[in-house]
Amino acid sequence: MRVAYYPWNLRKLVNWLNTERPGYESPIIFAESLGVPLERLQLWTINQLPAISLEDLNALSKYRQCSLNQVVEWLEITPSHLSSLLQES
Repeated sequence: MRVAYYPWNLRKLVNWLNTERPGYESPIIFAESLGVPLERLQLWTINQLPAISLEDLNALSKYRQCSLNQVVEWLEITPSHLSSLLQES
């Protein structure tokens, strides 16, 4: 899977993940609950790598029980970034 790099609000995601994480016994269980690979979760929280995929956005949408559009707005994903992600899927 190729992941495009565009500016988006990774800091907002990391802050939210750090708030949510204490409710889980382990990072593995947290990643499973989010519906994202543990490696991706670690890239976001440990390495602060700004890679995100459409699958990640959909998983966050499902976890947060909100629409994909709301997640896109929350993370400040630009229209060109979203368009690129849609083309890749």
